[in-house]
Amino acid sequence: MINQLANRVASVFVSYGESSEENAEIYAYALEAIIAFVTNFIICIIISLLFGRLFEGVVFILGFAVLRRVTGGYHAKSHAVCVLTFSCIVTAAMIILTVFSGYENFNLSRGKYF
Repeated sequence: MINQLANRVASVFVSYGESSEENAEIYAYALEAIIAFVTNFIICIIISLLFGRLFEGVVFILGFAVLRRVTGGYHAKSHAVCVLTFSCIVTAAMIILTVFSGYENFNLSRGKYF
């Protein structure tokens, strides 16, 4: 779906003379990347709001984007699988953050509470 949307927008650029036929594929790829990022960003914000942790969600998506840029990562076969995987990762991170946010006095080196 994202691929089709990006191709349609790129074809509109070509039809209005904003781009040439040779560059249409480049525009489509760039638009696909932008749409995928915005979709993931919105999903991350929604999940963060559901957990009441908007700031943590924004920090998570920015850190995740930088980490993905530097290290690469899992490439799903479709955007739907990618979005589903990312949603599960964000949800798991928010659950872990919520569970462990009450353990401020936990000392990992001792393995017990103060």
